[in-house]
Amino acid sequence: MVERWEKLCAKSSKKVLGLNSGTSYDGIDAAIVEITGWGKATRVQLLAYHNYAYSTETRRLIAELFDPGTGG
Repeated sequence: MVERWEKLCAKSSKKVLGLNSGTSYDGIDAAIVEITGWGKATRVQLLAYHNYAYSTETRRLIAELFDPGTGG
């Protein structure tokens, strides 16, 4: 596992997928970025972004999980 990490860190360019669901549980944001450089010379370029909205039913189910009255 350490070898794989070292190989990844040695690359001059890395593409990374980031996911965030936030606290409003309205959907998932996804971003693909390319990271180049190191330290203060690090640069991040956004390659793609999309928001995947939850359906009304999915939002209701998630809200139910946080409702103390449902035992969730």
